[in-house]
Order: sequence, then structure tokens, then C-alpha cells
Amino acid sequence: SFLRDLCVLVDKLDADAEVSEQLVTLERGESFTFDIGTTQPLTRKEVLRKGVIQVANTFCHAQP
Repeated sequence: SFLRDLCVLVDKLDADAEVSEQLVTLERGESFTFDIGTTQPLTRKEVLRKGVIQVANTFCHAQP
């Protein structure tokens, strides 16, 4: 589906970490690869945990 303003808040795991891009919008079928720079070893599981990846869709719900 449509994802608006996708971002990776990797600084929650490493205060010195950097992400190549933030606030990425994706249409159905599109993909994007975030490049994450960090001095600490991070696993994919840690990055995918709740709270690290955010998307604006979760904050905006249409009212009937």
C-alpha cells in the first residue's frame, strides 16, 4: 500500500548513527534501501523492532 514519510530512527539504537535518507514516500510496488552508518554492530532484527521504523500513515487515520 501507500507509505507516507517513512523514516528509520536508528539513533534510538546508536546516538551517533546516520541514515542516508528520511521521510521517503513509497507507492505500491516501489522499494527503497536506507543506508545506515553506525559504529556499533546492529542486526536487522534490532533495526526492524517497533519504534525504530516510523511512517506517517500510522499517525493519520480518517474519521468516518
